[in-house]
Amino acid sequence: MAEKDRVEILLEQIRSDVKAVAEGHSVLHNKIDNLEKTLTEKINNSDMRLTTRINNLDMKLTMKIDNLENSVGTVAKDTKEIKQKLDEHLRFPASLAHAAV
Repeated sequence: MAEKDRVEILLEQIRSDVKAVAEGHSVLHNKIDNLEKTLTEKINNSDMRLTTRINNLDMKLTMKIDNLENSVGTVAKDTKEIKQKLDEHLRFPASLAHAAV
C-alpha cells in the first residue's frame, strides 16, 4: 500500500472521528438546552408559588396585626376610663358622697 493511500485512510478516519465528536457535541448541547428549559420552568413555577404564599401570609399577618392594634386600642381606652373612675372614687369616696346628701 502506498504512503498516499495510508494518509488518505488516516484522514478519512480522522474525518469520521471528528464528525462523531461533532454529532455527540450536538446531542449533548440539545440535552443541556432541554435541561436548562426544564429547570428554568421549575424555578419559575416555584418562584410563583412562593411569591403567592408569601403574599398570602403577608396579608394574614397584616390583618392580625391590625386586629391586635385595634384590641390594644380598645383595652387602652377601657383602662383609661377605669382609671378615671377610680381616681374620681378615690377623690370623692362613696361615704362622703352619701354624707353630703
